Amino acid sequence: AVVGLGLTVQGLLWAHLKSGPKIVPGALSGPLDSFPRELGDWIGEDQPIEDELRYADDHFKRRYIKGQQAFVDLWMVYSAVGEDTIHNPEICFSVNGFAEDPAGREQIKVEGHKSAIQQFLFTQGQYRQYVYYWHYSIPFEDSPELSTIQREYQKIRNGRASITLQAYAPVQLRDE
Repeated sequence: AVVGLGLTVQGLLWAHLKSGPKIVPGALSGPLDSFPRELGDWIGEDQPIEDELRYADDHFKRRYIKGQQAFVDLWMVYSAVGEDTIHNPEICFSVNGFAEDPAGREQIKVEGHKSAIQQFLFTQGQYRQYVYYWHYSIPFEDSPELSTIQREYQKIRNGRASITLQAYAPVQLRDE
C-alpha cells in the first residue's frame, strides 16, 4: 500500500511537472550584427564565420581596425539554451595549438556588472594574443501560467539563454 501510494504521488507530481507550456528563454533585444560598426576611431569589418563555429542561434564576428596596423577581433554568440558555455578560450585555444601564459590571466571588473571580464594570454611560437572573455546568462521570461514547482523544474532541465563576447588582440613582440 505504501509503495503504491508513493508511485501514485510520484506519477501525479511527474504529470504536473510535464503539464503547462514550456518556459520561454531570455531573448536579445535585436540581432548581434546590429552592434555598432564604428567605435570611436575604430572601424568594423564583418568577417566570415566558419561552419564549425555556427553552433548557436546568433553569431557575430567583426574586426575593428584603427589606423594602418592596430586591430581587435570581436566575436559574439547568443544561444537560447546556453550552448555557447562549452566554447571557452581555455578549451578552444588549446585545441587549436595555443598554450596559455598564466601570467596574462586576470579578472577585469566592470562597473555595474557582477560578472568580470576574463583576460587570457595565449601563445603559439612567437605569436602572442590576448583574449578577453565575458559570459552572461539571460534570465528566463516570466511564465505566470506555470506553478512555482513547474517553473523551477524547467529552469533546472532547460539551459538558460546566454551570450558570450570575446575580443582578441595580438601582442606585438619587441626585439630586446
